Amino acid sequence: MIDKTPELFPVGDIIVKEIKHGVVNVSDTIIVKYFEDKQAFTFENLSFSIAKSLSLPIPRYLFTHDNYLIGMSYVGKSIKDHVISGYDPYEAGVLVGSLMKYYQGKVATQGTKENILSNRKIKTIMNSCLVSSGLIYNYANNPGSLGYCHGDASINNFTIVQPDKVHMIDFSGLTKMGAFGIPAYEYYQFLTSIFQINSLSIQNKLTAGFIDGYGETNFTDEANILFQTYWSAIRNNKL
Repeated sequence: MIDKTPELFPVGDIIVKEIKHGVVNVSDTIIVKYFEDKQAFTFENLSFSIAKSLSLPIPRYLFTHDNYLIGMSYVGKSIKDHVISGYDPYEAGVLVGSLMKYYQGKVATQGTKENILSNRKIKTIMNSCLVSSGLIYNYANNPGSLGYCHGDASINNFTIVQPDKVHMIDFSGLTKMGAFGIPAYEYYQFLTSIFQINSLSIQNKLTAGFIDGYGETNFTDEANILFQTYWSAIRNNKL
């Protein structure tokens, strides 16, 4: 069993006030999620272990006495809330883009047609009927490199805890996909999430910062076409 001492993972100044069955109350902290079944606990703990081994800036976990309930806590607002409240959206974008480029590049795995077509994200795209099967198979034939991915990269799942530090939250994709995540998928996913913000000025600055922070991509043309098309369709369906 994992050691239950929260100080093993010293990220941020988090003060635990009280932990009860199913409810976690802490001071100046937002609890993102907790789990009551052991499978989910193990799953998230593995994500944390992978993230920790990659030296990613992430919140620390809070464990109850029975080692089954788990809360993931962080200090600060989401990127979305920060930029709406006046934080420089370009700088926020640079922070996220550079972090994403960092963890995606830690392990590079060459994609194959077989592991692409069995990827859960690709299966979701297939079932969505938002893009042609031709685009999917074109990508599967030339996927380029795969690697570690967040799993749900959006402006809601990164938080700024200091003026120059961004943390990841809800990063279970590290375990779900391992080193077979699709970098281009979450790159365009994050860009699409920016449109949740109503201000066109903030959208443009955050987008520019993210692109500059990420820097040059090594996505194949087929990857760019597929995921731009898919996330554009997602966005249009939500408008």
